Amino acid sequence: MAPPLEGYQVHWEGLSKAANACSDAAKSLFPAIDAFRLGAQPTSRCFGFIEGGSSDEVAAAYQEFYNGMLSHMSLRQDALEDCSKMLQTSARNYSDAEPAKPLR
Repeated sequence: MAPPLEGYQVHWEGLSKAANACSDAAKSLFPAIDAFRLGAQPTSRCFGFIEGGSSDEVAAAYQEFYNGMLSHMSLRQDALEDCSKMLQTSARNYSDAEPAKPLR
């Protein structure tokens, strides 16, 4: 059995601040995702960052890269939002256990 953690405390204020930081980080990704979606999208003359006309293979590879990047950024944003929700729920639970300093 592991020894008890000495000096380890969880306060709802810290959890709430962490939840807000995660939410802010998720919101900060919106402009970057939109800028990439619009600025890097493939067109008939250009594969976002690569001039078009090279080959179907290059076009397919770029489309895969573009879709993968959008998916990756969206997943990170979703993960930050989920983390924020879980931390906020934990903060409420700890706040309920400390009625002298309610969160609600």
